[in-house]
Amino acid sequence: MLLNGDYTPILSASADRVDLLCPSAPAGTALAIAVETPAGRSNLVEGSMQSSTPGLFTTGDSGAARASAVRLGTTELASIPSDSVNGKPAFADDILAFRATGVDCSGESAAVGLSMEIGADVVPENAVRPAPGRAGICQIHIVVPPSAAADEVPVTLHATGTDGVKRTSNATVIELAAPQY
Repeated sequence: MLLNGDYTPILSASADRVDLLCPSAPAGTALAIAVETPAGRSNLVEGSMQSSTPGLFTTGDSGAARASAVRLGTTELASIPSDSVNGKPAFADDILAFRATGVDCSGESAAVGLSMEIGADVVPENAVRPAPGRAGICQIHIVVPPSAAADEVPVTLHATGTDGVKRTSNATVIELAAPQY
């Protein structure tokens, strides 16, 4: 895949779609895209970079858009376990790692303007870093607030862009357990 004359990683491809790793560029930057195979090069598609909007990854199970959020250092989703989900509801003060795209997770500007809404609580990020082995995907770590209500809780990510505009991700959910005393 060629983007402005340079090769860029292809994230996935099918007969009717090619997903590529978009550059970290300001909105309005001109883009010229072409697919290249051993058989030749496609026509050039021209466009421009749009403002980035954050997106939280979700699991593929049915029902609500369950966030792909795991307890740090485990593979357990913050979810009710099932035949298809290795999960366990999260507790207050657990550190969860959410996978996200559309945010900067490289360098000092990574943590600027990020927060997560968990139920009625707005929580600042604890850490932001590139997801290991996943081009263009970030891991955003948050600490589950003690005041977060138990049950299926809505989660969204908020990111303020370099243009000063606050943008909100897709709506997802996680499962939180009732506090244990």
